[in-house]
Amino acid sequence: MELGGLQCHGCGSSNVVFDPKGRILKCSQCGKEEYYSRATLNANGKVLFSKENAINFFTEGKFENSQHYAMNVLNISKDNAPALYIMAYFDEFVSRKDGALKSFFHEIQGLALEYDEVQELKKLFLASAYNLLDYESEVLTLIAVNMQSEDDSEDLCKFVDTLCPYLIKKRTSINFLTSNLVGIYEELAGHCDIPKTCFALLKAIDENPDSPYKNNSFYLRSNAKYFYDNFVLTVGKIINAMKTKELRDKFFNSIIEAVKRDEERTALTMALICRRNNKIQTYYEWLSIYFANQDAANFSEGSFTYIDAYVNGVFGPDDKHMCSDYITKWINEIRGRVS
Repeated sequence: MELGGLQCHGCGSSNVVFDPKGRILKCSQCGKEEYYSRATLNANGKVLFSKENAINFFTEGKFENSQHYAMNVLNISKDNAPALYIMAYFDEFVSRKDGALKSFFHEIQGLALEYDEVQELKKLFLASAYNLLDYESEVLTLIAVNMQSEDDSEDLCKFVDTLCPYLIKKRTSINFLTSNLVGIYEELAGHCDIPKTCFALLKAIDENPDSPYKNNSFYLRSNAKYFYDNFVLTVGKIINAMKTKELRDKFFNSIIEAVKRDEERTALTMALICRRNNKIQTYYEWLSIYFANQDAANFSEGSFTYIDAYVNGVFGPDDKHMCSDYITKWINEIRGRVS
């Protein structure tokens, strides 16, 4: 194929034929053959023009136009990473060829990307994030491997903290948090904190559809325990890896509060269920657990409502004084502070 913008370094002729597979330029005038590096090819004027158009059309959602220009890029620079991604994305989500994007991430492994390629891939990933739920680990690994310098730390953090909170919010269960992704999150947290991603994980404790906080399902004890063991504690591991102590301590306080609320809300839910079923003794056992987590110096409006109902006998007699002892204890604590 003819390659616009390049000429033979031997005779100066532009009558050249290029083999993109071997990156060999052959002069039809003098017969000289030259090898071209990825960097040289990616800096070619035709490549730059086609790549810019491909990326712009992609971010505008005009995928057929984008694919056309990406193909022009690959006709010259066969392993240009942004063009390869555009082609794979088009095959996967427009032509419906399953496995195209997976093949892209496999193909790109081990390829030393240029700075511009990494920046362009980041732009493409963010523009197509809504289709990358199944590829978060691959995206993060690819970008992180090519941004290991301390000078890249801030830029890497910004990318991760833009992409990951968006993906975390879209998750329909906690199963996305695989051991592989947890390891990636931990490494990134240790490298550049990723505070917005960690905050998104904390929010997911309350908001993920699997969360007992979201659907008030603490009475399903096995489900609540699974969520605690496999999500809350795992998020705690990621936060523990954060680089900056001040951020780590701040986020840990939120984890501790989540653990505390787990016990409180489980106890309260079970207490109300037992009360509705007239199991008064069991009700007071659960209510005593709920009361045990209350602080006399900081009653919430909700906890005060239940304390007031108890004091006024709404729930019936507490024959074993399971909860009255807490009332006495709080009164003494309050009196102690006043005096």
